[in-house]
Amino acid sequence: MSKYLSGLLGAGCCAAVAAASWLAPANSATAAVPLSGYQPRMAIGLTTEKASGLLEIDFFATNTTSYLSNGVAGAAMGGGHVDVALIDTGAQAHVLTDASFNTFNFVGAGRSGTETTLLTGVAGSELASIHDPIGIYAAPLDSLTSTTDPLALNTSSFVGQYNVSVLSADPASLLPNVVGMPLLSQFTTVIQVDQQHEVTVGGESFVSPQVDLLPFGDLSIPTMPRFAPMTLEPGSAFLSPPAFFPSLDIFGDLSDNPTVPTATPGAFFLRAQLADAGNQAPWEKFFFDTGAEVTVISQATAFMLGFQIGDAEQFIEIQGAGGAVVNAPVITLDSLELLTNDGGLTLTDVPVVVLDVPDPRDGVNPVPGILGTNLFADRNLVINPEPGNAFVSISDIVLLAGDLNLDGFVGIEDLNLVLGSWNQNVTPGYLLSGDPTGDGFVGIEDLNVVLGNWNAGTPPPPGSIVPEPASMALLGVTAIALIIRRYRV
Repeated sequence: MSKYLSGLLGAGCCAAVAAASWLAPANSATAAVPLSGYQPRMAIGLTTEKASGLLEIDFFATNTTSYLSNGVAGAAMGGGHVDVALIDTGAQAHVLTDASFNTFNFVGAGRSGTETTLLTGVAGSELASIHDPIGIYAAPLDSLTSTTDPLALNTSSFVGQYNVSVLSADPASLLPNVVGMPLLSQFTTVIQVDQQHEVTVGGESFVSPQVDLLPFGDLSIPTMPRFAPMTLEPGSAFLSPPAFFPSLDIFGDLSDNPTVPTATPGAFFLRAQLADAGNQAPWEKFFFDTGAEVTVISQATAFMLGFQIGDAEQFIEIQGAGGAVVNAPVITLDSLELLTNDGGLTLTDVPVVVLDVPDPRDGVNPVPGILGTNLFADRNLVINPEPGNAFVSISDIVLLAGDLNLDGFVGIEDLNLVLGSWNQNVTPGYLLSGDPTGDGFVGIEDLNVVLGNWNAGTPPPPGSIVPEPASMALLGVTAIALIIRRYRV
């Protein structure tokens, strides 16, 4: 039986395939807004934990910081397999790839379900399978004791929830593993872009900032200089724990074969105002989606700013639920202002994709806009969805373009990282491999990022030798102004 879940994936893991890096060239004082941002990821593990009791009629998720120590029967799935998942506030349910579904051995663990649902997202819809309740846990990437297959960690770093029905995508789906709103609505998410990790699983390498999930009010949550009030919509979706809808076909264990997965049918919204060439759109609630690498505005929003589709500066491919959108137009706005407690955070020269994406509040009408991670590529975030106290804290700029070793200074050590991987293919965007442009190849454009910001930041201690990069002139100092070119109109 197929069920349609309106807006289940929100923007649907909006990934810009042809986009630039989340560390675009910049000077020491201001940072350019890149077209594409980062993908925040955490390590995940699964257990067979579910609610127990008469007829097993508890359908609500239970939050926990105690892996397999919750007073219910359970065991690690897949022999304790550890995987990696996207942390996606645009997903109203948790989703696993078909490969992860098989590796975690849902069938052998007796947790494979029989029902299906439609995932909706940026490129349309696709079918996914609904499975029996389990425990799903996430851990920060710095807790990994092995960052290549097989991943390993101390399970004491896990936080999560059990009695959760998750989805698995079709083998042909473009979606990654996704930890969505059922967990992210229950914890404070801290994203630190000034800490970067590389992880390889299933033969694929990922780069991610540091991501932590902390209980509301935890004393270790960082304090930041500004915050943006966040709206939880609809508010009713956040007043009770997320739940799955049971099967009504089996008497005795209603948790077998749920007809609707565990979901939080709501989303996060921040207020933003856009301006371009003297035109100003009114303040709007924009969908805040950590699964979106790009910022998106609807066609109607673009028209209010005086843009026509023919004004596109370039076209890119967007991947997400339902497949890919080819030839999505990109324009650059003069400014985007976020409503904050300190008078507003204004970003200038902001690239956005013009694309109608279903509003997660109704699944039908286009959302006015989606705020992607590219807006915060050089800032740390605290996302606190606590009802009555919901906000996103935003740091000052913490990343410096060209500072590949993240020591706060652009100098010889950063240059050596580029030269050490010169003309090599590396994990896209991994700074310690010398790829600040994020295209997966270390070459002249990466060199230009370092040289273009040479000696920026806090100088090394007195007595340190900081050579000027004059000897690198033959490698293309004159090419500093080069940019990644895509096909344009």
